[in-house]
Amino acid sequence: MGEHSLPNAEAVFNSNHELLSSVLGRTNEEAQSAIVHHYHESFSGFSAMLTPQEANELKKHDSVVSVFESKTYRLATTRSWDFMQQMDTLDPNHGIFQRLRKRQRGVIVGHVDSGIWPEAPAFTDNGLGPVPKYFRGSCTKGDRFTESTCNRKIIGARYYCNGYESVKGPLQNTSVAVGAGVLIQNQLAIGGAPNARLSVYKVCWFNYCVGADILKAFDDAIHDNVDVITTSIAFDDDDPAIAGQVNYFEDGISIGSYHAFRNDIVVVAAAGNDGTVGSVSNVAPWIITVAASTIDREFYHSINFGNQQPSLTAKAQGSDLKVLSPDYHLAMQGPRQIISAFQVKFPGVAVVDASYCKADTLNPSSLQGKIVICYADGLGDNIVAKAEVVQKAAGVGMIIIQENNATTINDLAVPTLILGQDEAVSFKNYMSIARKNAVITSISPATAVIERESAPKMAYFSSKGPNHVAPDIIKVNLISQLQALLPPSGVADNAVVYGYTSGTSIAAPHVAGFAGNTIDFGSGHFNPDGGMSPGLVYEFDDKDVHIFLCSQTTDPKRLRAIMGIALKCQNSPVPAYQLNLPNIAISNLDKPIRLNRTATFKGKREGPQLSYTVQFIPSRARGSGYTFGSLNWRDGQHVIRQMIYSF
Repeated sequence: MGEHSLPNAEAVFNSNHELLSSVLGRTNEEAQSAIVHHYHESFSGFSAMLTPQEANELKKHDSVVSVFESKTYRLATTRSWDFMQQMDTLDPNHGIFQRLRKRQRGVIVGHVDSGIWPEAPAFTDNGLGPVPKYFRGSCTKGDRFTESTCNRKIIGARYYCNGYESVKGPLQNTSVAVGAGVLIQNQLAIGGAPNARLSVYKVCWFNYCVGADILKAFDDAIHDNVDVITTSIAFDDDDPAIAGQVNYFEDGISIGSYHAFRNDIVVVAAAGNDGTVGSVSNVAPWIITVAASTIDREFYHSINFGNQQPSLTAKAQGSDLKVLSPDYHLAMQGPRQIISAFQVKFPGVAVVDASYCKADTLNPSSLQGKIVICYADGLGDNIVAKAEVVQKAAGVGMIIIQENNATTINDLAVPTLILGQDEAVSFKNYMSIARKNAVITSISPATAVIERESAPKMAYFSSKGPNHVAPDIIKVNLISQLQALLPPSGVADNAVVYGYTSGTSIAAPHVAGFAGNTIDFGSGHFNPDGGMSPGLVYEFDDKDVHIFLCSQTTDPKRLRAIMGIALKCQNSPVPAYQLNLPNIAISNLDKPIRLNRTATFKGKREGPQLSYTVQFIPSRARGSGYTFGSLNWRDGQHVIRQMIYSF
């Protein structure tokens, strides 16, 4: 997908229609109706509804560089900036956050994701000057969204649904991690770049995102002159076409982000929330791939039982957290009976299936008005789906027994409490005494508890390496916080103001605000203050990308599909582990290897550029599996750790 030489957009559209007509034998009107998107702002191409046979015919045309199927993707805070020592006080001279306030006024963050709730206080434009003159974007009218909805904070807004509708049929949440600060129940909810501007590109609908729409959003964002693009979209594990990792030549995010990279735009993307080894998404080396870690804050409720039993402290979750006003409590309307899920199952349903609150297992006539106890079926169990099952069965609340303590915060359909191992023991004791008379009389407002448990730790759900597309490139790159304070997806009269959620979709915007082991956490935890004086900087440019892509293929057409220009590879491709990246991965260390790296010293002052060689010799005793190590550099001010692994 290269640049076109046609004079205007209309000429591009006509050219695309003529190509489809001539190759596929369609009329011009039929060709126009088949088009999903024209890509013409930053690179050249189009997406269209074609049969497999038509796609094969199109591939044969001399002017066509690449034809690939549009994939389906899915969507993968307050205390977090304090936790990263971003602002220990509100001193305007403290940390990179405050030092960059003035500079951030001209930074434009492009958000390719699920849209935005513009009424949220986080998006006020108080104190911001005029929109930067170099911005070329616009505000597109939509449902309850007019051009005047944009302001000096939200300076651009576009939406894309043609691809979604072509796959899912006709139609009808976003992060505030780059938002302004808002005071909520005496806690300051603040973004990493509160003076940055935001240009929003909505490509996801009901958690689904289609590659054709994503590519069009990148096309527009590059044209609009954004400085950073953040996207919290990962592969759809339910889509057999992209089970695992797709190659760079057939992935809309890889192709779009490469063109952003060529235009000096930093792209930050979520690693995904699959949680298994080798499940990491967005693995192109020109993308900063961010995994999720825990934070040192938990929220707890006090559960008050009937029968004069002592109260129990439990972790708060989902809908029960969404309003943080001091007088908030679960609207009990009197004591609510607690009942185990297997006691309200439909006849013929297995006890174990009902205990896990699986779909279509709970009988509304038995559960209505009650709080149900559900068990979590392992680390990857879908608590969101359980809450929907309970809501469908007329339950008013849910208690999850998750004895491994691996919790995550989501926006749930019913108020939910998560009981870890210790709480579960106390709760089971109460249930054994109360039996059918078990009731909850009240639940206190959520209380924030800081540093209750050590952090950061890798979040259990965060997708992990290695990078199966290019094993010699370490992915993930960084880890960041998983929790954030989010505005709701709706704007009904009874809509809540903020809720809590978690995932790598939250970790990525934390890094975008500033533009385990190595396969889990890459280079380690995001340290924004450290970025002001990193010590060593490794340059990675278009030349490195050329070398890298030649290590993946020597097919000129496939190379042109990403780079947009004709390229020739060397007769002997350079291995990907020779790229000038700070971390080192060697996927098949079966012989001695020498690696070269070049870095520039950057501290208080910029120093000299240095080149060095690292030699690796396989050990006979090494065996199979992963071997981890590091190179450590010290100069009295910096401690730099280069991660290494081989397998």
